[in-house]
Amino acid sequence: MDVNEIIEIAVNENGEVLKSSNNPVLEKKENVGEDNQEEFNIEETENDDHWNHSDTRYLLQFYAENKEKFRNNKIKKKDLWRQIGSKIGKADYLCDRKFRNLKGTYLKLIRRKRKVGSTPIRWPYFSLMHDILKEDVNIKKILKPIPTIPALNSTRNEGLFLVVSPYANKSTPACSTDNEGGTTPNLRRRKFDKYRQLAEEIKQRQKSMEVKIDKMNEILMKSNEIQETRNRLLQQYLEQMKK
Repeated sequence: MDVNEIIEIAVNENGEVLKSSNNPVLEKKENVGEDNQEEFNIEETENDDHWNHSDTRYLLQFYAENKEKFRNNKIKKKDLWRQIGSKIGKADYLCDRKFRNLKGTYLKLIRRKRKVGSTPIRWPYFSLMHDILKEDVNIKKILKPIPTIPALNSTRNEGLFLVVSPYANKSTPACSTDNEGGTTPNLRRRKFDKYRQLAEEIKQRQKSMEVKIDKMNEILMKSNEIQETRNRLLQQYLEQMKK
């Protein structure tokens, strides 16, 4: 698939794929292949506590308005979730879990967008989540585009790849394109095959690098969440000791 091909993806509020340009008749909760399931099957939908659209938007708007408080370790997040929960009739832990699910959906969509390029995302909470998370240090690493490998479409690039190619014939002068009239069609074809093979190897290496970066970002995010939980528990323990 061409990386410049536009793939339109429709996602509901639970992170489920409703429609994809690759399969226009895709229905809700239908399997979409292992790759797509990995990208979009994120939220726990079997016990989502019946979150409606207005409550979800209110949750995100409240978080956006109190973003600095949520990032302040001196303020208990449980108290903040309790405030929003009292407004919409939800327990504080349900609000916390819902936001984590929405955050997971946002991260998966971002990773998907980075892999396929220009991808319109039809998810009603994407812009709200982006406004909330775009300044997060860990999110910035995911949003940063990966440098692309130069295309083999110029004489300059062809000469460069011919020099570094491990398949280059040592008996043939490198970067020689005309060979002083001694180039045969078979020789040109062999050189072209070498360029194409090298380009494919570079493409596979870049793909492998993207996968490794995504895994590292995911591990870092989980590590930060564990650290936040540990700090919160330690703070609660110290407060109990003071009493």
